[in-house]
Amino acid sequence: MKRIIFVFGLLCVLGFCGCGSVDPGQSTPSIHEESKEDVSVPTESSQAEESFEVSSCAPEESDISVPEESTDPTGEHVLEVKVEIYEESTQELLTAFALTDQNVCKEIFETFDKCFAELCEKYPRDAAPDKDVKTDYRVVIYLNTYYDADKEDLAYYIDISYPFGYTNDIYRLMHHGGSPFGDYVARCGKPFIDMVDQYVKQYIPAE
Repeated sequence: MKRIIFVFGLLCVLGFCGCGSVDPGQSTPSIHEESKEDVSVPTESSQAEESFEVSSCAPEESDISVPEESTDPTGEHVLEVKVEIYEESTQELLTAFALTDQNVCKEIFETFDKCFAELCEKYPRDAAPDKDVKTDYRVVIYLNTYYDADKEDLAYYIDISYPFGYTNDIYRLMHHGGSPFGDYVARCGKPFIDMVDQYVKQYIPAE
């Protein structure tokens, strides 16, 4: 993965701290690195304050630090893409499944990385004006990397939700362990959403 993304800290109400002015509502990029010795999971914060740190779109003056070149979320780790499908109206879980093929998972990770870099380059011009769209189903993607095959210790994670059957472009970046429901505040996600959607479609009830 050429471009390494880490997300933690605070996202202000008016937008991504490192990418311009976008109303994040309750959503954040939940890409995070955890220490094997001291694994800490961020808790859900208020809608007004959320966090992130991105090497690809950090401003000249900010609290954002750039991770070391040697750190690669997809290198020497076990990858997994967990997917949950919810009914939007009831917020009830419909089904869940996991993708464990390492080549597939790595491709999804790297495609998300490219999409997020594009998102940063286009802010604030291409914020998501249709952030409050509602569809019948909401898909949640957990991109997880683990230190070993036991999958007990998280190394990195990215938590995302998107509206199934809409544009396959907008999505929500979540706190780890937080609610997947709320406004969609990011776009440029079609390439990686399409990759996941080919599996999701098998689980959507026929009309």
